[in-house]
Amino acid sequence: MSQAREENSHCLKICVHGAKGLMKQDIFGLSDPYLVVYQEVFERDQDIADIETTNIIGKTDTQKKTLNPTWNEKIETEVDQDNEVIIFDVFDENRITRDDFLGRVAIPLSNLGNEDISEKSFELGKKCDDTNVSGNLILSFAFVSKLEREISRQKCWLIDTVHRYRLENQIQILTNEACVDIMEINMEFNDEETDYFSFDDERKTLKSVNFLTKVQLVRRLLKFLFETSDISEDDTTKLSAWFHKVLEENLDLVPGILSKLGLSDPQFLIPDNLNIKCFKTEQQMFPKYVVMFRTLILPRFKSKRSLRRFLNDWAETNQEHVNEEKDKTCEQGHDNNGRTIFINHNSKSVHYEEEEEDVKDEGNVTKTVSFQLRRNISLIDPTLWEGDDDDF
Repeated sequence: MSQAREENSHCLKICVHGAKGLMKQDIFGLSDPYLVVYQEVFERDQDIADIETTNIIGKTDTQKKTLNPTWNEKIETEVDQDNEVIIFDVFDENRITRDDFLGRVAIPLSNLGNEDISEKSFELGKKCDDTNVSGNLILSFAFVSKLEREISRQKCWLIDTVHRYRLENQIQILTNEACVDIMEINMEFNDEETDYFSFDDERKTLKSVNFLTKVQLVRRLLKFLFETSDISEDDTTKLSAWFHKVLEENLDLVPGILSKLGLSDPQFLIPDNLNIKCFKTEQQMFPKYVVMFRTLILPRFKSKRSLRRFLNDWAETNQEHVNEEKDKTCEQGHDNNGRTIFINHNSKSVHYEEEEEDVKDEGNVTKTVSFQLRRNISLIDPTLWEGDDDDF
C-alpha cells in the first residue's frame, strides 16, 4: 500500500437495512430480492457505470415474495476514501433462469465526507438503458478510526478469553465488582504503563498495552491474573466440589492447607471465597494460591480419591504430625472390634493405626489413616454436593 493510500485508509462500517418499492418480477407481482455489495477502485474521470464489479465484500440472504425486503446486513471493510467506490446491486432470485437485475446504488467514498450517515434512502438506478428499475435502498455508513477498530478487535479477544477460560470471577474482583458483565467494560490502550493491564474504577475502563496478536493477549492476561500462563480451559466446577467435600470430610487437613497457602482464617476456604483453577500442563506439581484474585490453582485430578491423597501429602499430614497431635489432644481407646484408636477432641476425629509393608526400608512401619466420624462445623453447604463417594 502506498503512503498516500495509507494516509487515506479508514475502516468503514456499512449497514444495509433494506429496500422499499422494488420492481415486480414474478408472475404473482412480487420478487425474491437479495443484494450484493462490491468494493472497487475507480478514477475520478471514470464513469461508474463502466466499472467491472468483481470484488464482493458482502451478500444478503434472499427475502421471499416481497418488494420491501429487510436485511440489516452489517459489513466492515478497510477503504481508501479517495479512490474507491461501494456498489450495491439488487437482484431477484430465480430457480431456473438467470437472476433478474432490480437496481444499483453506486457511492464514491469521497462523496461521503467524514460524517456518519444513518438510515439514508438512496434511489436505485439502472445499469444500462434497457433495464427497468424502481425503489430505494436504506443504508447507513460510519467511518471508524484505526485506533477505535483496534480497541474493538482486542475487546473481542478479551471477551472470548474470559469466556473460554471462565474468568468471570477474576474479572469481577479486578473491577471491584463494578462490572458484573464483561461487555460493560470499556478498553483503552496505555502503552506508557509498565503493567500489561490496569483498571480505572471511576471510568470502568480496562487499560492495556496494544497487543499484536490474540495469543499474546491471552498469555499476558493469564499471567497478569494468575502469575502464570499455564492455565487450563477446563471447567473446574467438579474439581471445586471435590476440594470442598474433601475438606468437609477431613477437617484435620484444614490447618495444614491454610499454612501452605499463607492464610489463617478458614473462611478463606469456603466456596464463596475461593476460586479453583487447574494447570494446563503436568509440569506444575504443587498448588499455587493467588491472593489478589482468591484463586487456588491445582494440578488436574481424575477423581476425588486422588485429590484427597494429594491434599494429605501436600498438607503434610504424616505420621510425625499425627503423633505430635496425639500427644497433645488425643485420648487412646479401643473400638468395638478391639482395634486401638486415638480420639482427637479438637478435630472431632478418630485415628486408627494399621501395619503396612514399607518396600524401601524392607521393614514394618506404622502408617496412620484418619477416618472422620463426626464433626461440629462444615466448610461447605451439604446441598452443594450430590453423588456417592463410590462414584469417584
